[in-house]
Amino acid sequence: MQVTTLLLAALAPIAALAAPMDVHLDPRQSTAKPYLVTDPTPYRDPARWSQAAYGCPATGQTLNGANVLWATGDGRETPFVYVAYSPSSNTVVIAQQGTNTSSIDSIENDIDFGLDPPGRYLSGCIPSNSQVHGGFQETFERTVSGVYTNVVAALRSHPGAHVLVTGHSLGGSVATMDHAYLACHLPSAGVSFSSLQSIVFGKPRTGDHVWANWVDANLRTQHVTNDDDVVPHLPPSGKDSDDFWHESGEVWQSPRDGSTAYTCPGQENANCGRGVSIFSYSTSAHLGIYFGVPITGRGTC
Repeated sequence: MQVTTLLLAALAPIAALAAPMDVHLDPRQSTAKPYLVTDPTPYRDPARWSQAAYGCPATGQTLNGANVLWATGDGRETPFVYVAYSPSSNTVVIAQQGTNTSSIDSIENDIDFGLDPPGRYLSGCIPSNSQVHGGFQETFERTVSGVYTNVVAALRSHPGAHVLVTGHSLGGSVATMDHAYLACHLPSAGVSFSSLQSIVFGKPRTGDHVWANWVDANLRTQHVTNDDDVVPHLPPSGKDSDDFWHESGEVWQSPRDGSTAYTCPGQENANCGRGVSIFSYSTSAHLGIYFGVPITGRGTC
């Protein structure tokens, strides 16, 4: 995924807005001491599956040991997404592609960053007074029905399997919405599963404080930030309940080489990615390496 001049131009006004809003310490912001990640293994397969979502996945392929059961998307307006099954870990995998920076249609999914109420799929699942990124929600709505149908089918074939949702960048936010939808509907689908979690990478802010608090209370999720990556600082945050805000679950890699990472308690922990100076924000850090896995991506097929 090459960061183009067009994308940088699109992000510039957002980054400028972020500057004054990321320097204060909000009352909801965590200052808890991070603790060292001693075992990076749980993050490596999700990173590999996230990378594979950029590679035009197709039904019948084997991606990092997982057999692709269903795939869709055009890599432009509709990012690639696939559902796969990993026999070695007994896991149903959902992986979402991030932004294709060579496509204006894909970039438009990012820059439609107004906060919207829950749409037809999230309504009734998340609080009615919560708000999420409008472009991400529209992107999520294009494929969630297919994701859900094929996850249910996979669980009927593999009852009791684990369910993992993953993705990078835009795909990380869409994956978190997929996670919310699955958490809402799988329990009544007549299928059994051992666990449901999401591990995502380089995720921008996805919703407001109400959304973040709901995620904390209802989902088992982690979002990995690579050192001084600019994308997790976008869209700009704010202290009011209807402003953008990250949920808990940050895992912060610092330095960029992935040799050291920290689990960061609470929301927007000032001792982790949130504490990076705006003058140090980087676009190159967005591509990883994430626990030894580069997420470089490529464009349309």
